[in-house]
Amino acid sequence: MIAAAAGLLLLGSTGSLLWVCSEASKSLLYIPIYLIALVPGLPIGFALFGRRHAAGWIAGGLFGYALTAVTWSIAIHLGARAWMGFLAAWGVLLILALATRIFVRAPLISLPSWSRRDSTALLLVLLLVPALMWLPYAHNGATDAVGTRYYRAYFTADFLWHMALTAELTRFTLPPANPYMADRTLQYYWIYFTVPAVAVSLLQSGSHLVEQCLEITAVLNGLLFVAALFLATWAAVPRAVAAAIAVVLGMAATSIQGWYGIYDLYTRGRPLSGLRVLNIGALTNWVFQGLRIDGLPRSLWWTPQHGTACALGLIALMAASAGPAAMSVAAVVIVGVALGASLMFSPLLGGAFAIIYGLSVAIDAALRARQNFVRVLFRHSLAAVPVAVALLWCAVNQMFEGAGSALAFGLGGLARHAPLLTIGLALGPLLLPAVVGVVLPRFPATAIPHAVGAAIGVLLLYFVRLAPDEAWVGFRAGQILQMTLTGLAAICIARMFGSGRSMRFFGIAIVALLLVAGLPTTIIDVYNAQDTANRAMGPGF
Repeated sequence: MIAAAAGLLLLGSTGSLLWVCSEASKSLLYIPIYLIALVPGLPIGFALFGRRHAAGWIAGGLFGYALTAVTWSIAIHLGARAWMGFLAAWGVLLILALATRIFVRAPLISLPSWSRRDSTALLLVLLLVPALMWLPYAHNGATDAVGTRYYRAYFTADFLWHMALTAELTRFTLPPANPYMADRTLQYYWIYFTVPAVAVSLLQSGSHLVEQCLEITAVLNGLLFVAALFLATWAAVPRAVAAAIAVVLGMAATSIQGWYGIYDLYTRGRPLSGLRVLNIGALTNWVFQGLRIDGLPRSLWWTPQHGTACALGLIALMAASAGPAAMSVAAVVIVGVALGASLMFSPLLGGAFAIIYGLSVAIDAALRARQNFVRVLFRHSLAAVPVAVALLWCAVNQMFEGAGSALAFGLGGLARHAPLLTIGLALGPLLLPAVVGVVLPRFPATAIPHAVGAAIGVLLLYFVRLAPDEAWVGFRAGQILQMTLTGLAAICIARMFGSGRSMRFFGIAIVALLLVAGLPTTIIDVYNAQDTANRAMGPGF
């Protein structure tokens, strides 16, 4: 009953949000195009995790979006300009994907069995997507009485940049030109935007079509991202309630900067309306000159390409949690495809997930397959082949030309300023149960990839920076930390909720306190993200 109610609520709220994003225009036709793009990935997801497991469907959807985007990009390189060419390319991809079912009958990776309780928890967690995205996207491009459209500025106005990028891709010349500097090629990982760009060219007409297709893509890919986060957390600790609570903390209550902003205004005798002009996720930088860590809701609103890259990387995290020492060659190659796709969508994140996967495999092999350690590592080295192909693709398409020379290593820049206070303010409510989860006895082997991921996230946060924007790597490292700390926090939550009645009440109290600590930041951020009525110039604009 709860699952059915949650499913109907999710369907209704997401459908209403898509209706608002489309402005009831021709862009509604983009939804079936998007869903068709997911189809070729389903046989691959089923081959990896099975048709009867939610992981098979979510991984399949992610594979479908990524592979369709790559296939249509190849079709553009080969001269496709009309719907027949893109349909033919999609058909070839579907045939190749269906061929995997000929060779794979049983799931290649055995995750714990999936129950109705797990489905209920997943559906309830997915309600976070319309809850977090409704107001910002309902007001995105809001019009005034004379028809002027307004967008909430966010650093480099990401959404407007993505609109220009997608419009440039509809010209079907690769590598695309930089829409702001037409004499230069676009040195940016644009593969995420291929699907909406092709759809815009096929639909051809409609007011604000690019904008609406991007919003619809962000909402639907946001569902895949949050589902992948839940599944990766659940794979580490297969307890539905614990995984759901950990994901809610990770998505909506990671930071205490909201309370700090309130405290700062109060102690200086200023009204709380001053919160409207605060970049609430950047107080660690504004006040302490330290690193900034964006909350995951901003991945839904402004940087969905990074969110999708993370979701693809989480497929590898799920596989690593299941025990990579026993994985077959076919499973390793498919996981490598997920990592390669993640790299194409966001090179730094994809590369980080590849490192996390490789180290997790090595640790698992050392613990479970000591006698076959070298053989296991050799087998998993095949996952590097798709990653290398993806890296070559990015190089050929000039997606990150010059970025490598801009990287700097070692503790420096913003990372030197109040490093412990920065991470405490930005991640405290999630970091606390995660640390407890790590130090508790009987640490589960299924959570090793999350511990490795958290370690890689910390190393990236403090010891890697990109000139001249020293904060950029911190944003991506913060994403990795928030996604991997959820699995570690779930260990603590599961122990509290599974250790008797008194401990369960204690766990409920602790979770409530963590939510009280972290929710104000998200509430303020959601309000400010949708506040197009605030036309005042902000710092840096």
